[in-house]
Amino acid sequence: MDNLHHELFQHINFNLMQTGIGGAADFIFDFKEDKVEITVQKNVELEFRLLYAPIFMRMLSMTKDVVLTGKTLHVLQKVDRPPLNEYFRVSITDKPTIPEKVKKTEHLELEVGFYKNSEQLFSSFKHLAFNHLANNKVKIHIPDTSTVNLQDGLRDLLGFKKSTLYGGTHISDYQLELDGGITEIYVYSDIIESHFVGDTIAPLLRIIPVMSTKEDQIVINYQRPLYFPLRKNYIDCIEIELKSSSGDGIIFTSGKSLLVLSFRRRTV
Repeated sequence: MDNLHHELFQHINFNLMQTGIGGAADFIFDFKEDKVEITVQKNVELEFRLLYAPIFMRMLSMTKDVVLTGKTLHVLQKVDRPPLNEYFRVSITDKPTIPEKVKKTEHLELEVGFYKNSEQLFSSFKHLAFNHLANNKVKIHIPDTSTVNLQDGLRDLLGFKKSTLYGGTHISDYQLELDGGITEIYVYSDIIESHFVGDTIAPLLRIIPVMSTKEDQIVINYQRPLYFPLRKNYIDCIEIELKSSSGDGIIFTSGKSLLVLSFRRRTV
């Protein structure tokens, strides 16, 4: 009986090779354990039906119609006669099953404002690993399956020439500029009359130089304060705006900004 099994499964494997689909499925007979292991490739299915292979299926301990995929182990049963003129169906897809690629886009908006240091800035990013190098450049690691598109302002702040960075490790072309090129803060208030500032007219109180060390607190006392005419005699609210030289608003991500104003009677 073992010899019959051995020849039968050899014959099946040979026929699979002859039809040009060798390797699609493989029947391995273990005569010591009296078992057969059937290995089916990922893009292949073996369909067994009792109508077409009753003896062969009984030999493999199959009691009902079945479709085999992957790897299965079958205990061999004794049969009274060989399975002559029986067959099973081999189904092969055109291509192996390939996982579907899903494209996902995520928009990350950073909190607007001045960041005290690089650690505070880098912690705002998700899925990306940043390092602040000794030469003040930025190293960024992007997962191989991801692409990062930087808006112009963020690209310039981080020091990169290109706006699109693909998976891998990148080092910025220029040094990190946390201050965004801002060297002074323009302080405006709605309670004073506008006056000439260069070639424009604006309610400017003062221009404050920005210190390069963001960890330090900026404290400036003026021994000779500047006085400007008020727009009205009655004041119930004072609005203060901090802007850059280009007129963009400046917001700090943490801490407080304190401003002390000095008033005096207007001389006639």
